Amino acid sequence: MPLPVQEQLSRGDYSAILSPMSKRRLWNRLRLDTDHGEEEARALLQKRIALVIGTVALLWLAVSVTSYVNAALFMPASLTAPGSTRAGLGHNGGMLALFVCWLFCRGGARSIRTLAWLDAGTTIGTAVVMAVIVNAVDVRFRPDLSMSMGMLGTLVMRAAVVPSNGTRTFAIGAVSTLILLAGILNLHWSIPASPDAFPAVVLATQSGTWLVFGVLVSVITSRVIYGLTAQVKEAARLGQYTLERKIGQGAMGVVYLARHALLRRPTAIKLLAGTAPGERALERFEREVQTTAALRHPHTVAIYDYGRTPEGVFYYAMEYLDGIDLEQLLRDDGPMPEGRVVNILLQVTGALEEAHGAGLIHRDIKPSNIMLCEYGRQVDFAKVLDFGLVRDASAPEAGHSTSQVLTGTPLYMSPEAINASATIDPRSDIYALGALAYALLTGAPPFTGNTAVEVCAHHLHSKVVPPSQRLPHALTPALESLVLDCLHKLREERPASVAVVAERLAACPVPAWTEEYARTWWSQRGATLRAARCSGAAGSSDRVGATVAVDLAERAQGA
Repeated sequence: MPLPVQEQLSRGDYSAILSPMSKRRLWNRLRLDTDHGEEEARALLQKRIALVIGTVALLWLAVSVTSYVNAALFMPASLTAPGSTRAGLGHNGGMLALFVCWLFCRGGARSIRTLAWLDAGTTIGTAVVMAVIVNAVDVRFRPDLSMSMGMLGTLVMRAAVVPSNGTRTFAIGAVSTLILLAGILNLHWSIPASPDAFPAVVLATQSGTWLVFGVLVSVITSRVIYGLTAQVKEAARLGQYTLERKIGQGAMGVVYLARHALLRRPTAIKLLAGTAPGERALERFEREVQTTAALRHPHTVAIYDYGRTPEGVFYYAMEYLDGIDLEQLLRDDGPMPEGRVVNILLQVTGALEEAHGAGLIHRDIKPSNIMLCEYGRQVDFAKVLDFGLVRDASAPEAGHSTSQVLTGTPLYMSPEAINASATIDPRSDIYALGALAYALLTGAPPFTGNTAVEVCAHHLHSKVVPPSQRLPHALTPALESLVLDCLHKLREERPASVAVVAERLAACPVPAWTEEYARTWWSQRGATLRAARCSGAAGSSDRVGATVAVDLAERAQGA
């Protein structure tokens, strides 16, 4: 049974002063900053610790080489002097141990606990070896000062490179300094007193001053860098989400990879673009998240949460898809097999059918808004993204005629969307779906041009070249007929609904795109294309291929 606090204190047990919460806080201050052990932070920490250990090991190697060369050329007698062998063994042993630790740190993923011990152990171990060398080298070389300066540099470099709070840095620096200072004091006290020699305390004080200065500078360095890191993390935090890196940008927003503080799952965060968005942009953005959140189809991106930052920036959190958008896929792999195109389009029509049933029109169906991914155990799983231009077909935008707003992507925009008709309906999405199918089959959209105006003119007036005429092989007639029907200039000539499109797609006698084919493709190409997308090597759309949202009324007022 635990003793009363007063009795514990009377017996010299001062642990009673610290509550369990205080002990936990003290222990946390002594731990490495790993951002709750996330893999990315752990990998960065391991890389930083390996850098420090490797740099110190190289420095020791340089000192070893220069010492032996100088001794052989200018002081050959020192090679056989008393203590040289012991100093050499200590120095080379410590250097070898550092290289072994460096290789261990580079050899695979190490746990946070292992990295913490490696960080502290190599720094304190360096001080132990230095204390041994100080007592082996001829005192005329003033090894106390050289080792003190070496320890100072080690502590400051560690503080600047390894993410560590001031408390942990002070603890490691203080222990290392005390060990080396003990070795220095032992050196000077072991020297016989002489009238011509400085007192041992005076000589030790010189080294001690530099060591204390090293600890002080390292703590200040850690606190400054740790504080700046904390400020950056705080600046990149939205509620329970921490932004990690930018992964995309659309017509109205920027998308970041983020992580929830408690759930730890990767999340995509979309923020409204611009520093001072107007009320109409905010309303449109808020409508996007509310309407998309109401959709439950598995092929529609899922919405988790939304809100506004203290600065008034609107954002929402959605599921993060580690996949490949069709724009990148077309750019890297070119036209797709008919079976794969049909498989993708059937998934997209499912998502659009639910949206149209809810009275919503997407208005921006295009390759970059369709993501393919490995979803659970399913491969080639399509997700419809970016309902940023979604419109409630039953509720025109308040205060503005829809005929005054030009929205969509020129390469995939229907003629009536270009005319800004107030009667846009789900068949506009069907036209975009036809243009998407055309691009997937041929590798290029039905119309191209140097400017958005030129492309729009083609949609309004030019005849579509059958996709089979752009390929070295024939297409399945039923599939080609469906694509051309979706691309009719007149809405009345297009399929009446996406459900009809889905029925005709399912009836097309195309070679099947089996799960085996899909898994083979993903095993061969998936990792490469995902890596290119994450690194930004996939590139971005040009101005003609980008989404536009132009308010013609506002343009007229500003003219």
